[in-house]
Amino acid sequence: MTRRVSERFRAMVVEGLAPKPTQKARAEAVPLGFARFIGGVFMACGMVAIPVSIAMMVKG
Repeated sequence: MTRRVSERFRAMVVEGLAPKPTQKARAEAVPLGFARFIGGVFMACGMVAIPVSIAMMVKG
């Protein structure tokens, strides 16, 4: 996951919390590396889930 993508993801989360100033401040304080880690976990899960689901559909 690139730095630019993780910055966009973080900005999206922070903007979504705009009506809640306390949570917005917490989200802004989270290190960018943590957002990159979470994105990497989601990516890895997707890379496993897609081939498994295709194999299950083919197997019947």
